[in-house]
Amino acid sequence: MSNAPTPQTVGGGLTFTQISAGGLSDLVHACGITTRGSAYCWGRYTSGQLGNGDFSGDRSSPVAVLAGYQFRAISAGKEHTCGVTTAGVALCWGSAGTDGRTGLGESGNARAWPMRVVNPTGRMVRRW
Repeated sequence: MSNAPTPQTVGGGLTFTQISAGGLSDLVHACGITTRGSAYCWGRYTSGQLGNGDFSGDRSSPVAVLAGYQFRAISAGKEHTCGVTTAGVALCWGSAGTDGRTGLGESGNARAWPMRVVNPTGRMVRRW
């Protein structure tokens, strides 16, 4: 007998082309990009890492990430999530932690919606 978890279908009737899971111990969340390029996240929610404008409450089904961007890549981290839009704009949301991991030019703050990563003028993200 195996103690491995059984895979479950993600609710919401969405079709994903990419999914990323992240977190730390009991702060686990996942995010994905749909076939239309929209980003959705679900799971444990304490630091804005789902990107839906809220700072608390677990979500067992996907919730839309605010901002209306079309994404080509997404990555769920410890208590944050980052993505790259189809236009090459890098966005992050969730907890910046003490190390500024969201790239927003600050530490300690949390954002519950996508914010543009601070990068040199005129630079675009080409690879993820």
